Amino acid sequence: MAFQTNGETSPVIVTAFNRPVDFDPARGWHRINLDGIEPEGEGNDALERIKFKLANPTDEAQVARLMFEKTARGIRQRIGSPITGVTAVLRDAEGNPTGIPVQLSKNWHNDPQGGVYASQWFHGLSLIRLPAGCRIDVELVLAYGHWGGVAAASHAQLSLIGWGGNALWEQSALGAWGESICYDPDQAQASCTITDVRPLMVTPMGGKEKWSWTQNVGGGDFFRFFDPDGSRIAHTGMRTTYRKQGPCLTEVTYAGKIGDAISQSATVSLGRTDDIVRGTYCLRLDVAEAVDFSRFVIFQIGADSYNSTGERKMAVGNHDGLTREWDTQWGGNVYRTEPLKLEGRHAWASLHQAVPRNVEKGGAIANRGFVIREWKARLGGKEAAPWIAERGLTLHKADSSTLDVVPPPGVTRLEPGDFVEATIEHLVIPQSAQDYYGPNAALRAALAKDGDTWRMIQREAVGNDRRIGMTTGTLVSSYPAITVGAANDRAEFSLTGGLGYVPVTFTALTSPRGYVLTFDGKPVNQSTHGRDFWQTDFDPKTRTWSQTYNLPIHGDGRHAIRLATSPKP
Repeated sequence: MAFQTNGETSPVIVTAFNRPVDFDPARGWHRINLDGIEPEGEGNDALERIKFKLANPTDEAQVARLMFEKTARGIRQRIGSPITGVTAVLRDAEGNPTGIPVQLSKNWHNDPQGGVYASQWFHGLSLIRLPAGCRIDVELVLAYGHWGGVAAASHAQLSLIGWGGNALWEQSALGAWGESICYDPDQAQASCTITDVRPLMVTPMGGKEKWSWTQNVGGGDFFRFFDPDGSRIAHTGMRTTYRKQGPCLTEVTYAGKIGDAISQSATVSLGRTDDIVRGTYCLRLDVAEAVDFSRFVIFQIGADSYNSTGERKMAVGNHDGLTREWDTQWGGNVYRTEPLKLEGRHAWASLHQAVPRNVEKGGAIANRGFVIREWKARLGGKEAAPWIAERGLTLHKADSSTLDVVPPPGVTRLEPGDFVEATIEHLVIPQSAQDYYGPNAALRAALAKDGDTWRMIQREAVGNDRRIGMTTGTLVSSYPAITVGAANDRAEFSLTGGLGYVPVTFTALTSPRGYVLTFDGKPVNQSTHGRDFWQTDFDPKTRTWSQTYNLPIHGDGRHAIRLATSPKP
């Protein structure tokens, strides 16, 4: 086996172990083919590893632009996993994640009009800065179903050309068993941002065995704004920023305008876990000029223009319990309930007793809901709490309902300086213990007791209420990850509460390697193939690193968590 390269016309030399490398001068990148790699491990724990070398023989700093490619022939040739979930991690020669990002782009659609972009393919795009005279050894790892034995989180751009469209489409996934949450930032295909949503590790569609695609329970949106005449003002000027693409935590921001007066953004995240899909949305809206409206939806599940299921019941409450439950009234494109103020700590909403829209596809569906973890707002020139209302929906000749977070009654005008700042968890809950085949025993027990009721959403509101006591370092945020700024490469805190695998991120680290995480005094080691259970990210503004871990916590008391540099041998 030998390293292969083609450095023609490039000042940078890229060689890969037993992999063809071609330099594309038109695009300025080295294309590294990943077809036919023998995986390590089996089933969901299988991953691919590719070693390569980078050299800059010049006396000036250079940038190596890399494009890692799998073709249709190579995607199932060895690994045996689909590309619905895949994360590419660059590691150093010792196997430590470097924090150098690899942006993910892929396609699995086969519409002939897609031409050369149809069929299945995967691209991982990265660039590495090389000082003059630099030579380094690097390893690319492709994780599919699992990272460190737990469903990996990923976020990628999904090409629609082979499907029959041509717009930005984003797809996040837990594991490699189908989509978890899809996003349409430009709202070009479905006229809403949250599109396909699928539950995790429940009975798949079409009578297939486990580890396959599940039913779609999608639809949702942020900041739907209608002028006084009832016409919707579209989201425009959208820009996407990828900060984290997995495999422990994703973080992607969609930002743009609503008309000339309103700026808005949504930062979406998904964390590695073994129980349910929790999409966390950090929302921000700012108003520069006064603007009137006939309807304003801050957040909704499903969406006016996309709703894949219908729920027979809805309920709202908070940390202390149920406020109200009611039978839904589908159809009509009108509000079916008067706005109800959401009060109390960690207000939540449940859409349960769902029925499917695609009965012929079979498989389990899921219930939906959300928890408002953080909320600050000024609407109509006054401090404002969230309010909620059911809206009956008639869409494509089918009736259902959405659940909308709306401004306080009587507010029909946004004033300069108005804003919304909120963190909302979007929850996708299996309906029964029989549907769920995953490994999380606490979830299965809860479903056996309270499945298909509002109590499953309240369980999330209470059980995932993270209470943190800092000893060393600074608490930055509690959701989507417990984010702690380290002090001199050290952080220590206590945690009470949490469900599934709770993401914990340590920032302000001076190195991408050389740390030990302890949980209740014991070193954390979830590795399957060695150093394959944490995520490292680099912050170019501060020139520091962060590390993200996912800790299994089941609301089982108080835990001590500590990150410190490892003792020198």
